[in-house]
Amino acid sequence: LRQALAEPAGGALAPRLVLTLAQRALEAGVPDTALAYAAWAERGFGGAAAHEARLMAARAWEAAGQPDSALAAWERVLDAGPASEDQVAGVRFERARLLESLERWEQARSEYRALASALPTHRLAFAALLRIVRHHRSRGERTLAGMEARHALEAVDALIATQHDDSIQVRAGQARAEILFETGDETRACGTLAGLVRRYPEAALDPALLLRAAGAAEARLANPDLALEFYRDLAARAAPPARPTPS
Repeated sequence: LRQALAEPAGGALAPRLVLTLAQRALEAGVPDTALAYAAWAERGFGGAAAHEARLMAARAWEAAGQPDSALAAWERVLDAGPASEDQVAGVRFERARLLESLERWEQARSEYRALASALPTHRLAFAALLRIVRHHRSRGERTLAGMEARHALEAVDALIATQHDDSIQVRAGQARAEILFETGDETRACGTLAGLVRRYPEAALDPALLLRAAGAAEARLANPDLALEFYRDLAARAAPPARPTPS
């Protein structure tokens, strides 16, 4: 890659080459080198390359065992703006995840909630709501987990009632099922997923979630017909598209 940078034709490819050098350094376990290349890309090229460089720097600081620097780098990504909804959601989720890993839960929860409030239909907003429920449940805090689950279900149900975009309906429906599974309400979780399967036969539903529903219906809900419905749907979604018949 460095050789390519030195080539006469390397100038036009320089932003991508430098960012790739940063990525390879990060993958090789040398975050200090990744930071150097990220700084080069941010200073030298601007635009989309600078944005990607700031993301790379945040990941490199975390890999280097400098979480406070990583948090500051994630904040710089937001401050640099303007950013797309995907970029904002991704940065907020990464900050929350890092805070959670550092056991700074109050800050992490605030970040998850801010994401879910600011971008309620984004896939990471649904993931944020679920992370809050799972955090409390993993610590045996059943009362708090139940409260957060009710709050999350209210938010998801409001979206299902008011949003008519099919992709949002599918994302919200899957989030609803996951939250219900997390609280042990397998009957309602399976019912929610069954409704999605029947209403959106072409939607890209999560295979792992469908398999979980099939297992629950078969093993604990004593509903083999529903289990078969989930298994058939999984098989249909996994089947390769039919090849055209030669004329």
